[in-house]
Amino acid sequence: MQVVLTRVTAFVLTLMIGIAVDSLVGPLLPNGDIDLRRLDDNVRSQVFFHDVRPITINSVPDADFPTIVKTRRPFLHASVRFTALFDANGSITSVRPYPMIPFGVDESAAGSGEFADVTPFMVDWRFVDSLPQGLTESAIQQVLKINYKPKSLDGRPVSQRVFVLTEYSYSESRFAVGCSTIDLTIMDETGILWSGNTWVSRNMGCVLI
Repeated sequence: MQVVLTRVTAFVLTLMIGIAVDSLVGPLLPNGDIDLRRLDDNVRSQVFFHDVRPITINSVPDADFPTIVKTRRPFLHASVRFTALFDANGSITSVRPYPMIPFGVDESAAGSGEFADVTPFMVDWRFVDSLPQGLTESAIQQVLKINYKPKSLDGRPVSQRVFVLTEYSYSESRFAVGCSTIDLTIMDETGILWSGNTWVSRNMGCVLI
């Protein structure tokens, strides 16, 4: 009886190993190549590895507040979120406002249900339909001038769509000098690619009275 059990166990193990090997190398074409159409995504990711290099942000241009903001507003906090195509040729195209919905939620969800009030724009921490005093246009011009190295796949540059969040915080008055910021955050599905204060006068130092 022990001999029979040993043989059965060995047979079952051999069978399982054979099935596993066949699932990886079984889907072959007549010339011996693996038929990709017969491999599921998990197996395909185990058999084929790609060298993926993310976008590298080389530089982000400085920015300033429009004159009308400086002359009419002692304080302003505003933000806008964009989606932009970082092309394989090193140029940025198709910059447009994008609703501030969570990652993974389809853009069409904005304007209804739990995202009924969500827009691409915020002023003083409230969603609005647009930014005042030409801030959206200024933000787009800054995004278009970002210098970057494109994402690459197996050594070849490829295009990628990314998100850019621009946050304006203006607070220049006799009580606060040099404390304003224009923060830019560039991100994709993997996380933040670049983030920093790009205001032209950021190095003057913040003085509160």
